Amino acid sequence: MSLTLGTIALFFGARMYFKKGFNIDKVLMLRMFHFGKYIFGTNVFAALTSAADQFITSPLLGPKPVSYYNLVSRITTMIDVPSVAVADVLFPKNVEAMAQSGTETVRYYFERMVGTIISILLPISLFIFIFPSFVIQIISSKEYLAAVPVLQCIILFSFVRPVSYQFGATMDAIGKPQYNFWVNCYAMVICLGFIYLGLKNFGFMGAVYGEVASIIPTYIVIYFVMKKTVNVSFRNVFKYVILSYKEAFKFGMNYLKKA
Repeated sequence: MSLTLGTIALFFGARMYFKKGFNIDKVLMLRMFHFGKYIFGTNVFAALTSAADQFITSPLLGPKPVSYYNLVSRITTMIDVPSVAVADVLFPKNVEAMAQSGTETVRYYFERMVGTIISILLPISLFIFIFPSFVIQIISSKEYLAAVPVLQCIILFSFVRPVSYQFGATMDAIGKPQYNFWVNCYAMVICLGFIYLGLKNFGFMGAVYGEVASIIPTYIVIYFVMKKTVNVSFRNVFKYVILSYKEAFKFGMNYLKKA
């Protein structure tokens, strides 16, 4: 219902900009089709990867462990909100930057935004890692405290997740959605394989061990692709993390002086 009402509102608000009549550009339609097929495939791979721990765990260990992993997934989804929002906002900016100044500005956007988001997620992740029981009881109830070790393992590496979100948005913006497609395909295969092996060898905790282990080969590939396409330096990302804390501290001190 909300989607329908939103579509109606957008239609009437933008109808003055609509052209009367259609001019079919077959070349443009073909380009959009090829772009869209990579985006569709990427989203499928990403969805399968994010839910891999749940749909592999269920047939091997039953429904109860899945409920614990589902709870952890809900928490990580909330943590991912800043990354997703920034990726959406930066997409048109990256397209514009690529057209006007090439990869130099795109690289700056990637390094600066990833560094800034990581600086926000680090204290949040640290808090959740130290007080996992408190967080779980706020989100759910004491019945799910068995998910504490799963949450702690996942949250240790949650601060690197902005890299993958910004990677995808950047590849799409610079006209290389096929890179994003194949990297996500690779990540899905690695994640599924590691989770399956983890469950077979370690039982309940095996899924999270496999998921964490799959992060390393996936992010190595992301690094080399980003290095090749826009010459990203993760040293600069670290610098922007530190800079964000310095700016936040400076802002806080100025605010206290004015108060």
